[in-house]
Amino acid sequence: MKICINHISFSPSTPTITIISYFGFLLASIIFTLVLFISSSKIQLIQNEGRGNPLSSLFQFQ
Repeated sequence: MKICINHISFSPSTPTITIISYFGFLLASIIFTLVLFISSSKIQLIQNEGRGNPLSSLFQFQ
């Protein structure tokens, strides 16, 4: 694979596209996992609030 600096003739080849798509997929999966984790923890907190959980009683000021 030749890369000529005189005239920019290196086209976006397959490895570049693969690397970009790999990092894009990695970023998307990390964001998706974080969103799932945050939403599940919020749902769990809401569900535990009504059950007389010792943790939820810490946050209720009487």
